[in-house]
Amino acid sequence: MVIIKWLSSNIMDILQSISIIIAAIFAIYSVNAWRRELKGQRELDVAEQALSLIYECRDNLRMIRSPFGHASEGATRKRRDNETEE
Repeated sequence: MVIIKWLSSNIMDILQSISIIIAAIFAIYSVNAWRRELKGQRELDVAEQALSLIYECRDNLRMIRSPFGHASEGATRKRRDNETEE
């Protein structure tokens, strides 16, 4: 009888220790997964901003290098005294 109580208490202690170890492993894994996800999200945000700026630069360069004039180009510029209508 004493041996059974001693054996059952040891088994319970072992099971309790194993469950604590398993919980700690899952906690560490979860924190690491969260950190990887957060890092990936930050990298994705930076890449998205960079791509947006590249597209903006591309559009600006196309507008600057356009060989055609625009109808309203220079409409807000004030004429000088020595300029003609043309």
